[in-house]
Amino acid sequence: MREALGEARLSPLAGYPPSSPAAPSDAPPIPPEALFDPDVAVLDPAAARELLRGWTERGEAAQLAWVDGAISVAASDGRRAAARATAAALAAVRGEGPAAGRAAGAARSLAALDAPAVVARARHREAAAEAIGEPPAEPCPLLLLPEAAAALLDLANRTLFSSAAYRDGSSPLRGNLGAALFDPAITLADDGTDPRGLPFPFDLAGAPKRPVELVGQGFVRTTAIDEPLAHELGRPATPHAVSADEALATNLFLRPGGTSEEDLRRAVGEAGGVAVGAIEAIELYDPAGLRFRARLAGVRRIADGAEAGALPDLWWEDRLPAALSRLLGIADRPLAVGPAAPLLLLLGAISTPAIALDLRGRAAALYPARG
Repeated sequence: MREALGEARLSPLAGYPPSSPAAPSDAPPIPPEALFDPDVAVLDPAAARELLRGWTERGEAAQLAWVDGAISVAASDGRRAAARATAAALAAVRGEGPAAGRAAGAARSLAALDAPAVVARARHREAAAEAIGEPPAEPCPLLLLPEAAAALLDLANRTLFSSAAYRDGSSPLRGNLGAALFDPAITLADDGTDPRGLPFPFDLAGAPKRPVELVGQGFVRTTAIDEPLAHELGRPATPHAVSADEALATNLFLRPGGTSEEDLRRAVGEAGGVAVGAIEAIELYDPAGLRFRARLAGVRRIADGAEAGALPDLWWEDRLPAALSRLLGIADRPLAVGPAAPLLLLLGAISTPAIALDLRGRAAALYPARG
């Protein structure tokens, strides 16, 4: 009986096509030291608190999340893969209220995380608390600093590019593969082999990671494709499996532009826009209409190309992918930021520069957040 049950588990389902073969990866193997940091592996709450005390000063707060995990995959089609990886994500805040400065970062090792640099960015972004300016009277350009841009891309990844969203029809990508749905400046790829992010060598089905372009110059190239969706579309599965029936990109890279963050800030300021340091809450409140609401924090007025004073936190309401359909530019320096779901930190992060979105003349809303 045990032998018969074992054969049944390992045999293809009757009437269901066998798994599509994993596409080979031309990327060189990821060295173990690029995945695993013993200094992260030995962390415990007490040790993390000591690190945070050393990194921060009075009036500052920081949160350190870390993971140390080993993943082994053995599939009935012969796939075998195993790796041990660590990851750490730091979020720092300097000050209180709308004037507070915020910064974040993620890496496989504490050295690459560069916690002092993250905290220094939070300090640099703090504004004077005694002079909170008036919020914009109407939708205006937004300069999303990398931490805020990563939150928007994370939402887009889950609601537009996941195999689950494509399969249930909620993603506008369904029936639109190959269409130009985004600004031509946007090229978005998933690449678990790139050491500039948080690399990981395979997905949870054991398929080796390789670069996969999701959006190329505004055109939709593919969604994340799991095995059931691969059979439906007649396309090979992409190396994005996070469960038996869902695929999700976990190593996102937004291709940098050719503009410095300073020049992009100046352009946004000249257009009457504001800078946004973080998105603290973001939700898709109308899945059918792809409308989302996000609380923008660390909002700053821009004058003479520099952040010139704090503004109240704002609520931003808009549609996906309309929010990414009209850009003023993409900066040239990417930053790796941890995903919204902490459990996915082991598999990767989102690497993005600052991006400038143009909300003028669109069905978007900006209004002060109360409480």
